[in-house]
Amino acid sequence: MAKRKLKKSDRTLHGEQKQRYSLSLSPSIVAYVDKRAAEIGISRSEFFEQLARADQEDPILELEEDGSDA
Repeated sequence: MAKRKLKKSDRTLHGEQKQRYSLSLSPSIVAYVDKRAAEIGISRSEFFEQLARADQEDPILELEEDGSDA
């Protein structure tokens, strides 16, 4: 019996239903993200999801006491 293909709106890989957002990025960063995501075998969206989830556990950027980036 064949598996039913999930619609994009049904996908909940990380336990939450996905929502669409818009980001403004420089073309060189988009090219890098697309290259890395392809190498890993994931989508651009999943690349950003995994990057943010990794930062939750071990923050990449330090914040100043006023809340701005260091």
